Amino acid sequence: MARIRSIKPEFWTDEKVVELSAFARLLFIGLWNFADDEGRMVCSPKRIKMQIFPSDSVDCSALLGEIRGESLIELYVVDGQEYLQINGFTKHQKVDKRTPSKLPPPPDHPPESPRVVPTEGIKEGIKEVNPPLPPKGGCAGFDRFWAAYPKKVGKGAAEKAFSKAPINGHLADVLTALERQKHSEQWQRDGGQFIPHPATWLNQRRWEDEPPSPAEQAKPRLAL
Repeated sequence: MARIRSIKPEFWTDEKVVELSAFARLLFIGLWNFADDEGRMVCSPKRIKMQIFPSDSVDCSALLGEIRGESLIELYVVDGQEYLQINGFTKHQKVDKRTPSKLPPPPDHPPESPRVVPTEGIKEGIKEVNPPLPPKGGCAGFDRFWAAYPKKVGKGAAEKAFSKAPINGHLADVLTALERQKHSEQWQRDGGQFIPHPATWLNQRRWEDEPPSPAEQAKPRLAL
């Protein structure tokens, strides 16, 4: 059941929200309407797409992963069922006569709860049991990535995204893809205006983008 929710003006300039792509921001807002009064809902990308983007061609799994990458939502599994928790929901959404959630909360201590089962789930992953901590002093390899990335904004968000990205053992491939994209027509256009923020690039796994074909590279761009 959809519910009426409110949007605070500071939402639009929140440092985590501004790192999201436009569709991910819209999806995040849409989740508020379909979550219960404690910010929980069953996590089904197919159902969420039909509720929020019924006529748009979008990948809700990837968008949820992007939102999770900014720690705005938490994904977890209880008794084999995937759930979604909107972080800070009860703090930001003032609800009269709040109805207690009928859904299980995220596990506070996964190792002590035999009901919690890790799973592959959505792109970017469901909440892990005992997730590995990044090395002290920062994520291994992040300094090399940051030095190579041409748009140095949101370093904290970028380091957090880097720590969650499946890069281990593949840093050379990531840097090679980054170097190729740095010299692309899109990234060089209008003084780099279309270069994505580094956190967005990492959350969307843009190093896996297919390079344009020779025919696409040779295609002239129409002047506006």
